[in-house]
Amino acid sequence: MGIISVDSGDGQPVNHSWTDLHKRIIAAGCATKLYGPGLSLDRIKVLHRELGPRGVIYCPDVGTRAELEEIMTWLERNT
Repeated sequence: MGIISVDSGDGQPVNHSWTDLHKRIIAAGCATKLYGPGLSLDRIKVLHRELGPRGVIYCPDVGTRAELEEIMTWLERNT
């Protein structure tokens, strides 16, 4: 499986806001990498519902280890 990482570029919406593009990448049999400001647990929950659990690599925007632990716990329980 290949991985596609989309860089939205300066002045463009964040990478994880392009849900339709990420759906196409996954449908093509590739994984997609989601990152950028605002990729919090709440946003990951929405994306997880829309994209499903397979073929998605999350690089969350966290400020503390505790935030990351919370995201990891949620993903382990919901994937």
